[in-house]
Amino acid sequence: DLNSFISIARKLWFGTLLERYWERVLTEKPPRFKLAAAGKDYWCIASALKAKGLPSLVSDAISSLFLTAASGGYGEKDYPQVARYYLELAKKYRGKSPQSIP
Repeated sequence: DLNSFISIARKLWFGTLLERYWERVLTEKPPRFKLAAAGKDYWCIASALKAKGLPSLVSDAISSLFLTAASGGYGEKDYPQVARYYLELAKKYRGKSPQSIP
């Protein structure tokens, strides 16, 4: 339940982030920073880390998070909308077996 999540999350360490960005997740406004650009930036960070021989696991994961949403039609949206993409994806596949998901 989304309302329960928000109620609990506001009391946790990331509650301030939730307060700051949640409205931008739920409402569409002109983007401050496009989601596809965030994915590209994290891809560049991961590439630079790899070039230096450093671990890039987190940057790769964040890049994938944004670029997957961008390929799903969210690339021109404000970057906090990445959460909305995954919420919609979860609704779409709720109750389906993993084998039935493409």
